[in-house]
Amino acid sequence: MTRDVQSLLDSAFAKLEAAEVELDHRRRWEVGELTPLEKVALILNDLFCEAQRGGFDYWLQRRYCAKGYVELQRVAAAIVGRHRELDPLAAEVILGMCEAVELAPASYDADHPDDPSEAEEEAYQALCDGRRFLDAIYYQLSRRMLRFNERVVAAWDEAQDPFALPAASAPPVARAGLTPPEPEQGPVRYPTIQVGLTQAGADLELCAKGIQASELWTLVTAGLYAAGVPLAEVAEFHGSQPSASGEDDKAALVARCCATVDVDGTLARTGQPADLARVTEAVTWTPDWMLKEIAKEVRQGLSFVITSPDLDELGGGPRALGFGLKRVEWGQGALPLVDQAGEPERDAPTFLLLQGHGLPAERDPSRAAARELLTLAREHGALIVLGAPEPMRVSLGFLADMGGVNFVNQHPDSWGF
Repeated sequence: MTRDVQSLLDSAFAKLEAAEVELDHRRRWEVGELTPLEKVALILNDLFCEAQRGGFDYWLQRRYCAKGYVELQRVAAAIVGRHRELDPLAAEVILGMCEAVELAPASYDADHPDDPSEAEEEAYQALCDGRRFLDAIYYQLSRRMLRFNERVVAAWDEAQDPFALPAASAPPVARAGLTPPEPEQGPVRYPTIQVGLTQAGADLELCAKGIQASELWTLVTAGLYAAGVPLAEVAEFHGSQPSASGEDDKAALVARCCATVDVDGTLARTGQPADLARVTEAVTWTPDWMLKEIAKEVRQGLSFVITSPDLDELGGGPRALGFGLKRVEWGQGALPLVDQAGEPERDAPTFLLLQGHGLPAERDPSRAAARELLTLAREHGALIVLGAPEPMRVSLGFLADMGGVNFVNQHPDSWGF
């Protein structure tokens, strides 16, 4: 039997469509033709898609979890717990999200007959405030989460129905058995937690792939959570991120990270904490730096879609850096290459540029258009879309990871984290 996730999903959705329950996230599990592998692929895919859209509470809003009926948060936790060793961090993030769904008041189930009481609303808000960092970690590490899903499917016993697992009927428990690290009074609060924020820490298990402020902060948050630091402290840390609007803010962010964990593993290697000046100099999230890094990765075969309101948000754009720029036009699914703007320097990559104001704003048309744009990005390496409507940006962000394309959103009013 195939272990390819997309093939399993295609087969499963064909069976669900034949039974006319493809959109019913509760009755679909009653379709007897679904194989155990297809069920595992479906559940992990559902979690991935909804977590990308809006976090753990989307499972409640989208009717995935019905207390006392099909409690998918328990089944998902059982699936993940069975193969936690494949990636303990990814597993614990998913288990934490499933635990949050379990803890939500019953009245937050989409089909509950009663509206939440005032006390339940306050309890749910406190739950979200205390666990929202999990959504940020999942979103930041989405490619890693996707790989974890694929590895779980590859390792699954094809005869084991996930709904028959004993753990599938029990409440999820995250970070079970973890002993919280003791904070220390020295220059680093948690010296046993190592997070790579620069190239000096690239060999660490948890290391940054870029230098955007949100990524660096979220990685440190992930390190705290994975190590067993109390949830309230993890939530407080994640919620206190300095802005990234100036040099002073950048220095404050780096200083807080270095005072919280062993940045780049420097303390473990040398006995001294990471040098603030070195880390601050290495951590720069200016648009021109971002485009240069994207250019490097395009040369290595990776693909990118970058959305931005205008070229000013990208430091003037590729041409300002000596890169090539080729304009494309949107025309009912046709994307002809129409104009070469400027000659690139030798061996410099060429970015495609699309004015996105004419792109569809409705959900379904925007998804169809997003698939075409992602195909274009895969073929040419890097596509910049200027002024795309928000539904279009959401569609691109949602579909990019599943299509093997990196998504970078430079809109100041960006959805997400």
